[in-house]
Amino acid sequence: MPGSLMTADTSFPDLKGKESTEEKFETITGYLYLLLEQLRYTLSNLGEENFNGAELDHLGRVFTGPLTVRVEETEQGVTQLSVTVEGVKSTVKGLDGRFSSVEQSVNGVVSRVNGLDNRFSSVEQDVDGLNIRTIGGTTCITGDHVKTGRIVSQNGMSEINLNTGMASLSGSYRVVDPNGGAEIGGVKYDSSGAGTSSEAKNRMWVYTNGNWALKVQAGGNLSLEGSSLVHIRGPQEVTVSVGETRWTFGKYGIYYNDTLAVSPLAT
Repeated sequence: MPGSLMTADTSFPDLKGKESTEEKFETITGYLYLLLEQLRYTLSNLGEENFNGAELDHLGRVFTGPLTVRVEETEQGVTQLSVTVEGVKSTVKGLDGRFSSVEQSVNGVVSRVNGLDNRFSSVEQDVDGLNIRTIGGTTCITGDHVKTGRIVSQNGMSEINLNTGMASLSGSYRVVDPNGGAEIGGVKYDSSGAGTSSEAKNRMWVYTNGNWALKVQAGGNLSLEGSSLVHIRGPQEVTVSVGETRWTFGKYGIYYNDTLAVSPLAT
């Protein structure tokens, strides 16, 4: 194994004698092999001791400064990576104008995907929370303190489980048929009530649309209470069942099972 470049100096061929051309060629060839071996060894064992202070300082600025790598196709498809002290940014842009980007800094991480029709989705994460948006698909999850939980969507069913002890939701919510996309019902509120003793001004609705029925079912007891008025109305009749006993209230009177018990008052 070579020891140092001094061997190349001391082994420099002396061609001043009466060697033949063939002997000179062999000597020079051997020396070239020696130089190649020395070069390989030197390049494989470079260390700080091989550079002066000024050159080390220059190399440090080269390798620790801003770095940008850009790959561009003739049709303007671009992949670019930028690394600076402010953070890391990666961008991939297709030939049709679509692009995705990821930005990471000390403030957080931002990931963005843009479609052809200006629709986009993004994920923003920082020390204060997580923000997930899908503009066009109208999916938005924003939270400052979502500690634990899960969101599952499988076989047309969705499940949201937030282990917070109490969930606080604001705004109105729609329930959409996963097969056709039509609105089944939802939860909403308004301030359009009459504001009388029989109808409050501010109201919250749990509703269904079309032919969808609304059922409230409890495994144990079920209580329906109101602080001042409980109003039950049906366009044709209202039925209350207790076991096999059925009371029906209609415009033609009150029926016990199917037997008229109370006739309507004469008008």
